Amino acid sequence: MKRMKVAFFAEVLEKDIDGACRTMFQLIDRIDSSLFEFLFVCSTGPATIQGFECVHVPAVTLPVNTSYKMALPGLAQQHLCDRLQAFQPEVIHIATPSLLGNFAMKYALKQHIPVLSIYHTYFISYIDYYLKHIPFLIHSVKQTVTEGQRVFYNQCSLIYVPSETMQTELLNMGVQQCKMKLWQRDIDSTLFSPEKNVLAGMEEQDAQQNWRELANTYFNDLLFLARSQPKVNTSKPLYYEAS
Repeated sequence: MKRMKVAFFAEVLEKDIDGACRTMFQLIDRIDSSLFEFLFVCSTGPATIQGFECVHVPAVTLPVNTSYKMALPGLAQQHLCDRLQAFQPEVIHIATPSLLGNFAMKYALKQHIPVLSIYHTYFISYIDYYLKHIPFLIHSVKQTVTEGQRVFYNQCSLIYVPSETMQTELLNMGVQQCKMKLWQRDIDSTLFSPEKNVLAGMEEQDAQQNWRELANTYFNDLLFLARSQPKVNTSKPLYYEAS
Protein backbone atom coordinates (compact mmCIF):
# COMPACT_ATOMS: atom_id res chain seq x y z
CA MET A 1 0.00 0.00 0.00
CA LYS A 2 1.31 3.45 -0.93
CA ARG A 3 1.89 5.66 2.09
CA MET A 4 0.78 9.30 2.12
CA LYS A 5 3.74 11.67 2.52
CA VAL A 6 3.34 14.51 5.02
CA ALA A 7 5.84 17.32 5.66
CA PHE A 8 5.32 18.58 9.23
CA PHE A 9 6.64 22.07 10.10
CA ALA A 10 6.89 23.29 13.72
CA GLU A 11 9.20 25.68 15.53
CA VAL A 12 9.79 23.28 18.43
CA LEU A 13 9.28 19.53 18.49
CA GLU A 14 10.10 18.59 22.07
CA LYS A 15 7.50 16.55 23.88
CA ASP A 16 5.82 18.22 26.89
CA ILE A 17 7.66 21.53 26.58
CA ASP A 18 4.25 23.22 26.45
CA GLY A 19 0.59 22.55 25.73
CA ALA A 20 0.93 23.02 21.97
CA CYS A 21 3.79 20.48 21.74
CA ARG A 22 1.85 18.09 23.93
CA THR A 23 -1.08 18.28 21.51
CA MET A 24 1.18 17.79 18.50
CA PHE A 25 2.80 14.72 20.02
CA GLN A 26 -0.59 13.25 20.84
CA LEU A 27 -1.03 13.19 17.07
CA ILE A 28 2.55 12.21 16.23
CA ASP A 29 2.56 9.30 18.69
CA ARG A 30 -0.48 7.88 16.90
CA ILE A 31 1.02 7.92 13.40
CA ASP A 32 0.32 4.69 11.57
CA SER A 33 3.60 4.17 9.70
CA SER A 34 1.91 1.69 7.39
CA LEU A 35 -0.30 4.51 6.07
CA PHE A 36 1.85 7.63 6.44
CA GLU A 37 5.43 8.73 5.88
CA PHE A 38 6.54 11.94 7.60
CA LEU A 39 9.32 14.47 7.20
CA PHE A 40 9.62 16.78 10.21
CA VAL A 41 11.12 20.27 9.97
CA CYS A 42 11.86 22.32 13.10
CA SER A 43 14.33 24.56 14.90
CA THR A 44 14.57 22.38 18.00
CA GLY A 45 13.94 18.65 18.25
CA PRO A 46 15.47 15.18 18.06
CA ALA A 47 17.23 13.69 15.02
CA THR A 48 14.29 11.38 14.34
CA ILE A 49 10.66 11.25 15.48
CA GLN A 50 8.78 7.95 15.33
CA GLY A 51 11.57 6.71 13.05
CA PHE A 52 11.10 9.56 10.57
CA GLU A 53 13.77 12.12 9.69
CA CYS A 54 13.71 15.48 11.49
CA VAL A 55 15.40 18.32 9.56
CA HIS A 56 16.79 21.13 11.72
CA VAL A 57 16.71 24.76 10.62
CA PRO A 58 19.06 27.51 11.92
CA ALA A 59 17.37 29.44 14.70
CA VAL A 60 17.74 32.37 17.07
CA THR A 61 16.71 32.48 20.73
CA LEU A 62 13.76 34.78 21.34
CA PRO A 63 14.69 37.73 23.61
CA VAL A 64 11.21 37.82 25.18
CA ASN A 65 11.31 34.11 26.02
CA THR A 66 14.71 32.42 26.12
CA SER A 67 13.07 28.99 26.37
CA TYR A 68 12.10 29.17 22.71
CA LYS A 69 13.97 29.50 19.44
CA MET A 70 12.64 30.96 16.21
CA ALA A 71 13.62 29.15 13.02
CA LEU A 72 15.25 31.19 10.25
CA PRO A 73 14.45 29.21 7.09
CA GLY A 74 16.02 31.88 4.89
CA LEU A 75 19.44 30.71 6.11
CA ALA A 76 18.78 27.19 4.81
CA GLN A 77 16.31 27.83 2.01
CA GLN A 78 18.08 25.82 -0.71
CA HIS A 79 18.70 22.85 1.60
CA LEU A 80 15.04 22.82 2.67
CA CYS A 81 13.79 23.08 -0.90
CA ASP A 82 16.10 20.28 -2.02
CA ARG A 83 15.00 18.04 0.87
CA LEU A 84 11.32 18.72 0.17
CA GLN A 85 11.76 18.07 -3.53
CA ALA A 86 13.39 14.74 -2.73
CA PHE A 87 10.63 13.83 -0.25
CA GLN A 88 7.73 14.94 -2.51
CA PRO A 89 5.10 15.66 0.19
CA GLU A 90 1.43 15.26 -0.67
CA VAL A 91 0.24 17.24 2.37
CA ILE A 92 1.96 19.94 4.41
CA HIS A 93 1.11 20.44 8.07
CA ILE A 94 2.10 23.81 9.56
CA ALA A 95 1.96 24.31 13.33
CA THR A 96 2.22 28.11 13.52
CA PRO A 97 2.31 31.12 11.17
CA SER A 98 5.96 31.84 11.98
CA LEU A 99 8.81 32.51 9.54
CA LEU A 100 9.13 28.74 9.15
CA GLY A 101 5.38 28.38 8.74
CA ASN A 102 5.28 31.06 6.07
CA PHE A 103 8.19 29.43 4.24
CA ALA A 104 6.24 26.16 4.23
CA MET A 105 3.10 27.96 3.05
CA LYS A 106 4.91 29.59 0.12
CA TYR A 107 6.42 26.25 -0.88
CA ALA A 108 3.03 24.52 -0.66
CA LEU A 109 1.27 27.17 -2.75
CA LYS A 110 4.00 27.08 -5.39
CA GLN A 111 3.84 23.29 -5.59
CA HIS A 112 0.01 23.17 -5.31
CA ILE A 113 0.13 21.05 -2.13
CA PRO A 114 -2.78 21.22 0.38
CA VAL A 115 -1.97 22.74 3.78
CA LEU A 116 -3.36 21.69 7.15
CA SER A 117 -2.96 23.54 10.44
CA ILE A 118 -4.17 23.25 14.01
CA TYR A 119 -4.90 26.49 15.83
CA HIS A 120 -2.86 25.86 18.97
CA THR A 121 -2.29 29.27 20.50
CA TYR A 122 -4.08 32.61 20.64
CA PHE A 123 -0.89 34.61 20.07
CA ILE A 124 -2.57 38.02 20.13
CA SER A 125 -3.33 37.57 23.82
CA TYR A 126 0.43 37.54 24.54
CA ILE A 127 1.07 40.98 23.08
CA ASP A 128 -0.25 42.95 26.07
CA TYR A 129 2.13 41.06 28.37
CA TYR A 130 5.29 41.17 26.26
CA LEU A 131 4.84 44.82 25.30
CA LYS A 132 3.63 46.05 28.69
CA HIS A 133 6.68 48.33 29.01
CA ILE A 134 6.08 49.92 25.59
CA PRO A 135 2.27 50.17 25.57
CA PHE A 136 2.16 52.68 22.69
CA LEU A 137 3.14 49.83 20.34
CA ILE A 138 0.48 47.36 21.48
CA HIS A 139 -2.32 48.48 19.17
CA SER A 140 -0.21 48.61 15.99
CA VAL A 141 1.48 45.27 16.74
CA LYS A 142 -1.92 43.64 17.32
CA GLN A 143 -3.13 44.97 13.98
CA THR A 144 -0.02 43.64 12.21
CA VAL A 145 -0.26 40.20 13.84
CA THR A 146 -3.99 39.97 13.16
CA GLU A 147 -3.51 40.80 9.48
CA GLY A 148 -0.65 38.31 9.18
CA GLN A 149 -2.71 35.54 10.73
CA ARG A 150 -5.74 36.41 8.59
CA VAL A 151 -3.69 36.07 5.40
CA PHE A 152 -1.92 32.92 6.58
CA TYR A 153 -4.98 30.97 7.74
CA ASN A 154 -7.05 31.93 4.70
CA GLN A 155 -4.39 30.21 2.56
CA CYS A 156 -4.77 26.92 4.47
CA SER A 157 -6.89 24.16 3.02
CA LEU A 158 -8.16 23.23 6.48
CA ILE A 159 -7.68 24.55 10.03
CA TYR A 160 -8.57 22.42 13.04
CA VAL A 161 -9.87 24.68 15.83
CA PRO A 162 -10.06 23.48 19.46
CA SER A 163 -13.18 25.36 20.60
CA GLU A 164 -16.10 27.49 19.45
CA THR A 165 -14.53 30.45 21.27
CA MET A 166 -11.34 30.20 19.22
CA GLN A 167 -13.44 29.71 16.10
CA THR A 168 -15.11 33.03 16.87
CA GLU A 169 -11.70 34.69 17.40
CA LEU A 170 -10.58 33.52 13.95
CA LEU A 171 -13.83 34.70 12.39
CA ASN A 172 -13.28 38.09 13.98
CA MET A 173 -9.81 38.18 12.41
CA GLY A 174 -11.40 37.66 9.00
CA VAL A 175 -10.60 33.96 8.57
CA GLN A 176 -13.15 32.19 6.38
CA GLN A 177 -15.45 29.84 8.26
CA CYS A 178 -15.35 27.29 5.44
CA LYS A 179 -11.63 26.78 6.22
CA MET A 180 -12.33 25.76 9.82
CA LYS A 181 -13.23 22.43 11.36
CA LEU A 182 -14.01 22.17 15.06
CA TRP A 183 -11.74 19.63 16.76
CA GLN A 184 -12.47 19.59 20.47
CA ARG A 185 -10.29 17.58 22.83
CA ASP A 186 -11.38 16.07 26.12
CA ILE A 187 -9.59 16.63 29.41
CA ASP A 188 -7.33 13.75 30.42
CA SER A 189 -9.02 12.58 33.61
CA THR A 190 -5.90 10.64 34.62
CA LEU A 191 -4.11 14.01 34.95
CA PHE A 192 -6.96 16.31 36.02
CA SER A 193 -9.60 15.06 38.43
CA PRO A 194 -11.38 16.28 41.60
CA GLU A 195 -9.98 13.15 43.24
CA LYS A 196 -6.49 14.69 42.98
CA ASN A 197 -7.52 17.72 45.07
CA VAL A 198 -5.30 17.02 48.09
CA LEU A 199 -6.37 20.29 49.76
CA ALA A 200 -10.10 19.61 49.77
CA GLY A 201 -11.46 20.21 53.26
CA MET A 202 -8.19 21.58 54.66
CA GLU A 203 -8.01 24.79 56.62
CA GLU A 204 -5.53 27.43 55.43
CA GLN A 205 -2.85 26.55 57.98
CA ASP A 206 -2.95 22.86 57.03
CA ALA A 207 -2.91 23.71 53.31
CA GLN A 208 0.13 25.96 53.71
CA GLN A 209 2.00 23.27 55.66
CA ASN A 210 1.14 20.77 52.92
CA TRP A 211 2.65 23.03 50.26
CA ARG A 212 5.78 23.63 52.37
CA GLU A 213 6.34 19.90 52.64
CA LEU A 214 5.91 19.47 48.86
CA ALA A 215 8.32 22.33 48.17
CA ASN A 216 10.98 21.05 50.55
CA THR A 217 10.65 17.52 49.15
CA TYR A 218 10.62 18.13 45.40
CA PHE A 219 12.05 21.56 44.61
CA ASN A 220 15.42 23.20 45.26
CA ASP A 221 14.64 26.83 44.52
CA LEU A 222 11.17 28.31 44.36
CA LEU A 223 7.73 26.81 44.10
CA PHE A 224 4.82 29.00 43.08
CA LEU A 225 1.33 27.59 43.21
CA ALA A 226 -1.95 29.28 42.35
CA ARG A 227 -5.44 27.87 42.72
CA SER A 228 -9.04 28.60 43.45
CA GLN A 229 -9.99 27.04 46.77
CA PRO A 230 -13.10 28.29 48.64
CA LYS A 231 -11.82 27.36 52.11
CA VAL A 232 -8.42 28.98 51.64
CA ASN A 233 -7.80 32.72 51.78
CA THR A 234 -7.23 33.60 48.10
CA SER A 235 -6.31 37.21 48.85
CA LYS A 236 -2.75 36.07 49.64
CA PRO A 237 -0.54 34.26 47.11
CA LEU A 238 0.93 30.92 48.11
CA TYR A 239 4.65 30.86 47.48
CA TYR A 240 7.40 29.36 49.58
CA GLU A 241 11.12 29.12 49.25
CA ALA A 242 12.28 25.56 49.59
CA SER A 243 14.97 24.89 52.16
